[in-house]
Amino acid sequence: PSSTWKIGGTYYDGPHKLTLSGKTKEYDLVLGLTHPTGKAVRPLIYRTMNKIRVAKMFVKRDKDGKVISVKFAESKPVLPPGSNPKEYYTDMNVNKHSIDFGGIISDGSAIIKKDSKKIEVTPVPIGTPMKLEIRKEPGKITAISKKGHTTLAAIPVSGRYVINIPKETEKVIILQ
Repeated sequence: PSSTWKIGGTYYDGPHKLTLSGKTKEYDLVLGLTHPTGKAVRPLIYRTMNKIRVAKMFVKRDKDGKVISVKFAESKPVLPPGSNPKEYYTDMNVNKHSIDFGGIISDGSAIIKKDSKKIEVTPVPIGTPMKLEIRKEPGKITAISKKGHTTLAAIPVSGRYVINIPKETEKVIILQ
């Protein structure tokens, strides 16, 4: 059960047996989360989606309809992160509550990627202004928008560093 999952963990489930009936040649392989009662849980992508398409499955049958081969192809995301502000997480954190992402606190919704050299923050939806607080003094901070690159400042406040991300920012790169 997902209640035992840890952040950043990898979990395997299966193998699963699929029954392929009828003459369908293509299938979408989708993943979703469900409650033990069988009901779908909170949408994974945006308000109307509680499942994610992860692959396309192609089935080849002989003249009698018997499956003779199955091939899979990767599936691209339905929506790139933050691309559609009207649908993608428009109802997420509208009250601007502070969210602790583990070393980064934000008053907005964001996709955060970290490695040993940098932190990359994508506001969701893209272009939404927000405030970030980080625990460690940052190096250079660059906001990227359609207008170009802007250097941002980190303001020290009570042992943290506050970064105000302006409207229309598509991505922020924080060097560590």
